[in-house]
Formats: sequence, C-alpha cells, structure tokens
Amino acid sequence: MKNFRKSLIMVLGAVVLLVPTTIHAVSGTVGNAATSMAVGATKDINIVLMSADDVQAIGGKIESNDATCVKINSMEAVHNKADVFGSKFALAANGAVPANTVMIKVNVTGLKECSTTFKYTTVKVTSTSAVNAPATISAGTITVGGSTPTPKSNDNTLSGITVSTGTLSPAFSASNTVYTVTVPNDVTSITVTGTKNNSKATVTGPVTKELSEGENTITITCTAEDGTPRTYTVKVTREGSGEVKPADDDKSNDATLKSLDVSGYTLTPTFKSDVLTYSMSVGSNIDALNVTAIANHEKATVAVSGNTNFKPGMNTIYVTVTAENGTKKTYTVNVKKAGGENNGTTTTAKAKSSNNYLSNILVADGELSPAFNKEVGSYSITVPKDTTKLDLKAFAEDSNAKVEVLDNDNLQVGSNTITIRVTAEDGSVRIYTLNVTKSDKESNTDIEKIIIGGGKLNPEFDPGNNYYETEVPGGTKSININAIPKNPKAKVEYLVNGKAQTDGNINLDEGYNLVTVKVTDENGFTKMYYINAYRKPYSYNLFGMKVPKWLVWLLGFLLLGLIALIIFFLLKKDDDDEEEEKIENKSEIVYPKIEFKPEFNFGSKNNDNDTVTDGAVLNQESSNANSKTEKEENEEVARPVESVKDTEEVPYDPYDEVVTVDELIDAIGEKDPKKLRILYEQEMLNRKKEALKNSSEKGRHAKKDDDYEEE
Repeated sequence: MKNFRKSLIMVLGAVVLLVPTTIHAVSGTVGNAATSMAVGATKDINIVLMSADDVQAIGGKIESNDATCVKINSMEAVHNKADVFGSKFALAANGAVPANTVMIKVNVTGLKECSTTFKYTTVKVTSTSAVNAPATISAGTITVGGSTPTPKSNDNTLSGITVSTGTLSPAFSASNTVYTVTVPNDVTSITVTGTKNNSKATVTGPVTKELSEGENTITITCTAEDGTPRTYTVKVTREGSGEVKPADDDKSNDATLKSLDVSGYTLTPTFKSDVLTYSMSVGSNIDALNVTAIANHEKATVAVSGNTNFKPGMNTIYVTVTAENGTKKTYTVNVKKAGGENNGTTTTAKAKSSNNYLSNILVADGELSPAFNKEVGSYSITVPKDTTKLDLKAFAEDSNAKVEVLDNDNLQVGSNTITIRVTAEDGSVRIYTLNVTKSDKESNTDIEKIIIGGGKLNPEFDPGNNYYETEVPGGTKSININAIPKNPKAKVEYLVNGKAQTDGNINLDEGYNLVTVKVTDENGFTKMYYINAYRKPYSYNLFGMKVPKWLVWLLGFLLLGLIALIIFFLLKKDDDDEEEEKIENKSEIVYPKIEFKPEFNFGSKNNDNDTVTDGAVLNQESSNANSKTEKEENEEVARPVESVKDTEEVPYDPYDEVVTVDELIDAIGEKDPKKLRILYEQEMLNRKKEALKNSSEKGRHAKKDDDYEEE
C-alpha cells in the first residue's frame, strides 16, 4: 500500500511537470487600413485598435516614413478618452477597450506619386492589471497616385450689383465693396441683387429691406468655392422732409454739455463738460429744481429727469445728452435734501460713504475705448454680429456701493447704449455709459485652449468662459501663459494690469495681478480672456523696505532665542544668589533649642532668675538674689545669658538691646523663627560685648596691681 501511494505521487508530479502552463498577458494590434489618394489631396486616416485582449490603455508616436511622399498635417483625437500631444497619442479608459476602436485620425497630404506607411514608435498597451506589453503594428500602405487635382477656386467677387430703385454710386467694380444709393422719401423699400463672377461661388440674396428715413445698410456676401467670403455693402439713404440725412460716419458724436445750471445753486465741483458727476445740497422745503442744460453740438439732444418730487435725503437728477450719431452721455447731479439724516431722532448716525466710483470694467466681447479710468464716464466699443449681450463685469470701488447694469440685452445691429449705475452708500449716483456699436459681421476670436506653466487655471479652461483665477507661491515670480486660438489668422496679445507684454512670459507682483489675453481676428474684432493671478506674499514691509519672509522669520526666531537666553541667565543668577544666601545662613545662624520646664510661672512675681545657658537650654533656679556672694556675682557675669533679665527687673521693650524672657515667650508663641533668630543674634552680641567689657576691666585691674607693686 505504501509503495502504491509513492508511485501515485510520482505519476501526478510528472503530469504536472509535463502539462504546458499558459500565462495570460495583455495584447493588442494598433494600425491603419491601406488607403490611396491623389497627389495634392488631403485625407483623414483613422488609427485603430484592431484587436484587443485585456487592453485598458494605449500610447505611442506616429510619424511619416517618407516625408517627401506623405506629409502629416495634424493629429486629432476621435475617442473621448484619447489625447494628442504633437506626434504622440494616448488613450486611457476606465475599463477594457474593445477591438476595432478608432482612437485618433491623422490628416495627411499626398505630395507626389509614391507609396509609404506610417512609422509607429514605442506603441505599448496596458492591461487592467497594470501589465505593459509592446503592441503589434499593422501599418497599411498609403498610395499616392494620379495627377494633382484642380484646386478649388478662390474667386469670391461679384460681376455686378443691381438695385430696384435709385443709382449705385460709384459705378460697380468687382474690387470695390462699398456703395451708396439715395432714394426719395416716398420709397419705403429696396431690393439689392448681387451676381457672382464664378459659377462655383455662392452669393446671398437678393436682399429686400424696409427703409427708414436716413441711412440703411444692406450687405451681400459672395463665398468662393474654397470657402473664402467677400462682403459688399450698399448704404441706402432715404430722404426725409426735403433733406438728405448724412451717413453715420459723417454725423457728430459730440454728446457733451456746454453748460449746466441748477436753479442758481452752485455745483460741486465747478461744471466742466468732461466731468459727469456733481453734488449739491438744498433745504428741507425744496421739492424740485429747474435745470438748464445746453448741448455743445447743435444737433445733439438733451433730456432731464429726476428733478422733481424730492424726498429727504439723497436724490439724483439725470441729464442725458444724445449725439447726432446716437452716442450718449449722462450727467448726474446728486441733490441732498435736509431732513433725512436721522429720521427726526437726535441720535448721531454714522457717516455713510459717498464713494460711487467703479474700480474697473471688464468686457469679454471687445475692447473699451478709451481704456478704463474711473473718472471717465463714457466709453465706446464695437462687437460682432453674434453678440446679443455684453459679457461684462463692473467692480465698485467701495464694497458698500451698489452696481446696476441696464439695457444690456437684445443688442441690435447699429448703435446701442448700456448704462452702469453706481449708487453709493449715502445714495449718491454715478453713471457710466457704454456706447455699443454692433456690426453686421461675425468674429472668429475664440480660444481653443490656455496652457499655464507654473500655475493652474481655476476653473479648468472652457471656451465659453472668459474669467479665470490662478494662485502661485510667493517665490514664483513669473508664469508662462500660452493661448492657442482656433483661428490661425488671429493675433494673441498679453497684458498685465493693463500693460502690454512682449510674450506670454508674465512677471507677477506680490498680490493680485490681472492678466488679459487679447485675441484679435482679421476683421479687427477682439475678445478678452481674464486671469486673476494671485502671487502669495513673499516679503514683509519692514521700515519701508521689502524683507523676504524667511529673513523675517529668522530674525524673529533669533530675537526669541536672545530673550530666552536673557531670561535663562537672570533665573540662573537668582538661583545662584539664593544658594549663596542659604550657604551663608547655614554657616552663621544657629537656631536656639529652647526647652520649657514646668517651673515657669507666667505673670508671677517670684524672684526666680530664669536664664538661657550655653546650649540654648532655659535654666530655672530658685534662689534669693540678695543672698548671692560676691564670687557668685562674678560667676554670673561670666555666664553667657546674663543679659536675659527678669521681667520684674527690665520693662518689656521689643526694640531695645536687652533680650528678656517675655520676648522669648512671645516669639515662641507666635511661632516666628525669624524673630527668634533676631533675639538670638542680639543675645550673642550682648555676650560678646560683656566678654569684651570683662576683658577690659581685668586689664585695668592688672595695671593697677603693677603700679602698686612698683610703689
């Protein structure tokens, strides 16, 4: 049985060793199908994941094997998870990518009769288990043959323009694109027809337009076979009341006042035609004011409103001047009527701010003219045909002020006016006017992407959003911004806080920097993209000088260290002084040990001679002081505590030099070691004085005995 089991194990082991083991690995085939094209033609060729086994990501590089045969113009992602970086591509999906997935397309041009293939470099596939493997390449042949095809015509000219009434001026010429026609007042409509010069071109029209008095604009667009457009403009002037109105270009744009007078009151500041905001005060009995405003140009019109029904507090008079060509300016007079400050109460109210300035106006759809200045109240801007509403942001200088944007919708071709009203905390108003000219032409000023080196856009770039932020560390002094327009003919410029830069290398000051990306197309239309770049503070203002943060922190730590060191030495000195004092006290002070015996009779009038002997033991003797012999008296003088007197003999005076029993008893009862120490030191001093006295007396007696013997 045992041999059978051993044989079975050997057989099973041999089977395991001999049976081949299959290891599963990621695999995929990347390539393109064979294709043919004519010389000079362009074509998109799809790059496909032809087969796939557990493929989650693909990446590599594609070039032309023969750049003289086939030129690669561009590469574009087709799959929503694919990206293209120059000649490199990558695709990363959330799960396995199926076979026959079109990843990108390559646009090529055939340069001559030839055949070639794409060159695939370092193409790899990655499995869902993060295993990498080289992809199998299947590069189909690209065959370029035949003669160069006839290029598409770029002829976008007209051979003629006809009008249903009136005469074209000047006479038609294919190269001239602007004409005028004048018709009588009774002509209410006109039809304009354009005839294309090339049969493969397309032309709009005929165009019929209802005419208003004055100038009317009609456009005809001719588009060549290759897609190039050309626009012809016909300006039709309909006469009115026996006179012909001039074209807009000839009309005055003067919307200023020559004079402004308010019922004889004095305006602050003094009136000037280029100053648009004024203030004045009136009494509580004034409900209305007479306003006299005279336009600077005879064909401008003036309208006054808000000069009646005054209420207590702030009121605003509006004087709107409309120039001959439709340009507008609004003058404001802020009238403060007495009686509204405290609403009849006696409490003093906090003064409210009168700041009604804007700090900036940002417009994405065009460029303000002139550049924004808070003191300038009127601006002009031209926008393309597809603009129905200005994308603008207006910022109040005072956070308590209120900003309102009026009439910013349904912009029509021609002149439009947008009003920005800023109301200060105290109710005073300032008006900023945007005179918007909407063109009949469309723009091509969109950005495809904005790339920032050294920062990150917040939010991520979206072609429909023109406002962004980015934040960089204090040590980052510059960032690189690269804006790529969709229109290859568009011009990109960069400005920082209104100052033009030579390129996208932007130097940043500490704090906020307004970076403007300005895109201008071939028709002169502009679009603005704004990036509010915040550079964190890197220095402190110390005594008028900018000092790096790290140096300030270092100085702070050094100062704290110095203070800590000084405190340490002061504490150490106190400890040393205290230790020296302890040593001195230990060496000089011996506290007395006092033992009480029952014979103490406090307050009694016995004749006991209570004394303190050497060794600090209170000795009580009961003997008659008068019975002492002269010898005993001399011995008593030599005793160390002879100065301690009976309370009967020495009155109790705590401040004399005599140490008494009562003083000792009081000190003991008070549990005051400091007092005991003082009494003890005084007693020791008394003993030394007594000993010195005895020594002096013995010396005098000895001298007397010597003198006697000599005699």
